[in-house]
Amino acid sequence: MTGPHGLLACAKALSAGLALLASGGMAAAATTPAGPAHARAPWASAKSAKQFATDVLSSAPLPPGARAWAGKVPEPLRGAGAYEGSTLDLYRIYDVTEPADSALQGYVLARLPGGSLAEVQNGRSSLRGRETSENFSVGLPTFGPHEYSAGLSYGTSTSNGWGCLAPGQACLLRVDAQTTWEPSRQPDEVVPPGDLATLTGYTETSPCCPSSGPVTVKLGAKESARLAEAFDTLPLGPGPGCYGDALLYSVVFRRAKGRGTTYTVDGWQCMSWVAVAAGKEQLHPLYDRGCSLDHVVRLLVPASAKATRTESGPCTGPVY
Repeated sequence: MTGPHGLLACAKALSAGLALLASGGMAAAATTPAGPAHARAPWASAKSAKQFATDVLSSAPLPPGARAWAGKVPEPLRGAGAYEGSTLDLYRIYDVTEPADSALQGYVLARLPGGSLAEVQNGRSSLRGRETSENFSVGLPTFGPHEYSAGLSYGTSTSNGWGCLAPGQACLLRVDAQTTWEPSRQPDEVVPPGDLATLTGYTETSPCCPSSGPVTVKLGAKESARLAEAFDTLPLGPGPGCYGDALLYSVVFRRAKGRGTTYTVDGWQCMSWVAVAAGKEQLHPLYDRGCSLDHVVRLLVPASAKATRTESGPCTGPVY
């Protein structure tokens, strides 16, 4: 579709991009305020994916006098919301008046809930050669283990689909909340005590090609337990959301004695997502939010696994 919301079908990818802002994967990233700001963010206490998206949307700053729009929606603002697993795109359309200084973006940024500081993505849309809409999106802070990403997207147009950029002009405003909220992991999805780990790192990794130069080491009981503890505490995540990705490491946990579930864990560069299999069953992806598992891997993998130890991406930085 055309217009500012052509990305709606890619809500999952956008969600991952917003999560990059929150995780420090981009310059001038969105920051998560501390203290009183947490209490001012209504979405911080959400108990489900739908409530999370609804709370974020309800918190969107609107120009004075904004009223819900029930008429025909012009083409630049059309497009259904998106839903994929725990990733949602909810939207509302309003009848508004463009702020007197024609600075809708500035008005919104000054009133973001929770004391948010956000990097803004700007754009103007066109339809059949004419400018039709001002649009921008912002990433919002997240709180707690369930909230993977949150963002708001704004787009304007007149009711007949023309541009809406003049101060005092009557406009239609579409606001989308694009969020990902994941539930808790299954309580039995943990590595059994005593399991021993085989860790594989790589000398070369690339988003375009399979990782190469595997370097494998069998870990002892102490190191295996440390790795298992980091794995057991990871929250669920939405999985991959990038066009290219690189496998950074693989871990296989096997029973030290007897038979039992074998866990296979693959750590990926894009958004620090972690693929997990229990035997032949693929489980829900995990999210290495604080790079805790990544840091343990980088400490335990042999020095010859250069790419794993010196990776770039959300977890880049010294490991102590």
